[in-house]
Amino acid sequence: SSVLLVTFQKFETKVRRCVDSLVQSQVGLDSERKMAVDLIALSEKKVQGTLDILRQIKHKLFTDFILISGDLVTEASIHHLADVHRIKDSTVTLLLKERTEEEMKKYRKENKNNELVNYFGVVRNKKNKRERYARLVYRKTALADESIAIPKTLLTREPGIIIRSNLSDSNLYLFRHWILDLLDEERVAKMSSIQNDFIPYLIKMQYREPGSVLPEIVLKRVHSDRLETANSMSASKEQVPCDDDIVRCFSFIIPASESYCRRANNVQNFATMNHEIAVLPVASSTPWECPQSLSGKKFSTSVIGRDCKFGENVNLKDCVIGNHCQILDGAKLNRCVLMDSVTVGSNCTIQNSILCHNSMIQDNCNLNNCQVSYGAKVSKGSRLINEAHHQDRYLTRELDFDHFKPACVHKTSRSRNRLIWTRCLYLLN
Repeated sequence: SSVLLVTFQKFETKVRRCVDSLVQSQVGLDSERKMAVDLIALSEKKVQGTLDILRQIKHKLFTDFILISGDLVTEASIHHLADVHRIKDSTVTLLLKERTEEEMKKYRKENKNNELVNYFGVVRNKKNKRERYARLVYRKTALADESIAIPKTLLTREPGIIIRSNLSDSNLYLFRHWILDLLDEERVAKMSSIQNDFIPYLIKMQYREPGSVLPEIVLKRVHSDRLETANSMSASKEQVPCDDDIVRCFSFIIPASESYCRRANNVQNFATMNHEIAVLPVASSTPWECPQSLSGKKFSTSVIGRDCKFGENVNLKDCVIGNHCQILDGAKLNRCVLMDSVTVGSNCTIQNSILCHNSMIQDNCNLNNCQVSYGAKVSKGSRLINEAHHQDRYLTRELDFDHFKPACVHKTSRSRNRLIWTRCLYLLN
């Protein structure tokens, strides 16, 4: 398969290193199993959002394509999404994940002062409502105490619409190639976000007269594509969409109890994902090996990387430790993520914190809910709470996931002991 990997120029060297490692790991594989990766580095000044990225690379896309935000980690099988996309002649097919009751309660608690709710209107198969795919006919983001309005025309067309607030958009989309022709149209040209602008726009375009929503040049392409699809499905019982159903949006919904699916689009999610992935069962579908873990009460439910050194009376609980880390005598760590080559001094107490590569925590420090940037040093005896610690040459925004759109790409190490984060966007062509 062919993959376009898009990142910003300032991350190109680090991402290139990961790509080279992937290429090296494919030596000896059959040509069908090899993945060709084309790395594209864009100037951050020219990118306001993900839709701007798509505009700049559309000349490299020649067929229907899958767009995956680099901060997504999932076990979901993409071929299920592709089946729905093809059979339903979908313009765009989204991967949605059900939230558990526990996740919903946590989300409300974290956003109780300004809770934004994502509403999805779906229409399931009337003959088999247990199907995991659904027509996506409505999307709205609103405050929890704000009322939402559903157009009468939509209710007339789809009286069986179900409004759901327990679904999350995974930022994985399968697009028809012809949507690239829309990007420079007047109504779309001002948009910058695929998730917040372009997807809602496509959803609203459904059930409208083709001439009122699509330029003539695009309509010709759509009719050509649909004729090809109809011919390929001539033996099936699927109905060919009617003329006022040119734009069709579908979703594939992952039940809450199945398939891991989460985004690392902020620091808290990044830490949570480390802990969750560390305890996931290893199966044939997972791309990682069983991690090295030290047993015993002092290292309860923690995952340890390679070549780490521990002093006496070190206590770790629910921690994910990278490679080549050094933790000295009497240190106590609880629900922490340490990247590679981190040093923790003696008698330190650290909770709910993320320590980036090559950082150093000197003796007798106490950190709670902190992030320490790449190469930073925390002075001896420091007491830090709810802080992002950095040196002058390292900006706090290095840990600010929201500053980068798209935010990050996960790469599990061979020992599956932690996530390494850079900023990228996947496109499978």
